[in-house]
Amino acid sequence: MLGFWGKSQDQQYFQLTLVILILIILIKAIQQKFFSLPPLPAPGFFSNKNTNATFIAMIILPFCAYFLNIKTSNYKSHLTGFIIACGTFIIALTVSRGAVLGLTIGLCILFIHTRLEKLSIKHFLILLIYLGSGYLVAELLTGATYWSRLSNQSISTNITTISTGRDFIWASGWKMYLETPMLGRGFNMFHWLFPQFRHRDAPDIGQFAHNDYLQFLIELGPIGLMLFISFIACFIKSSWKLHTKIVDNKQKLQNLGLISACIAVLSHSFFTFNLYQPAPLLLMGLYMGTLSQR
Repeated sequence: MLGFWGKSQDQQYFQLTLVILILIILIKAIQQKFFSLPPLPAPGFFSNKNTNATFIAMIILPFCAYFLNIKTSNYKSHLTGFIIACGTFIIALTVSRGAVLGLTIGLCILFIHTRLEKLSIKHFLILLIYLGSGYLVAELLTGATYWSRLSNQSISTNITTISTGRDFIWASGWKMYLETPMLGRGFNMFHWLFPQFRHRDAPDIGQFAHNDYLQFLIELGPIGLMLFISFIACFIKSSWKLHTKIVDNKQKLQNLGLISACIAVLSHSFFTFNLYQPAPLLLMGLYMGTLSQR
């Protein structure tokens, strides 16, 4: 679908494909969470639940922008709201806090736009109801597992509890970086070298640093990390110029949906390894490419 995206009609086919994909992932996540033995944390078709949650968040944020562009009485608004609720239901099943953080940042961007443009707050509140309904249904079916994890791990003064042990991986990664602080270890070398630096309390074998920016620093050195940060800065600057340049509010919202999705995945990458996974990278590349055409 990405390869044959050439016209606006093709874009509509792609969006329809994403709707079908969300429904398929929904069925897969339900099967994994409620019918697998032992139950799985709804990783979908990925090996990691956070990747699945981020992927879904990147899909539903543009749908949120689309929802704000159409009348609430329109049948399309109810259908879009249902798809959004399905997306948040999947995210809730994964119990991913980072994906919720990215989704929240994206929604804040959309909310700020609605306030600056003096759009109907009622429309945004209806969107929040659809978003919350997915989480509520998931909480009812799972016995409030997401809220339990949020209260037990996020509301704490212990960094190890909050990070679920990632701080041990980050500390080991920092030691790895300090041995070669100028040029880096080389791309994709982290998991090969991690056993030499692994803390005994680290929660996994260290396939990734669980912080893409730290891993870039370790593997590519300060120069590689600065180049990537420069890329992000250019993206944000170009997005702002595009946003201020366009007069049509509907087009602005469409663009913000794509921009917020990219910012969401980049924010979540402080705590996971989205930028080492093909699916989020493909969507982010597609969104950035679409914005650059406009």
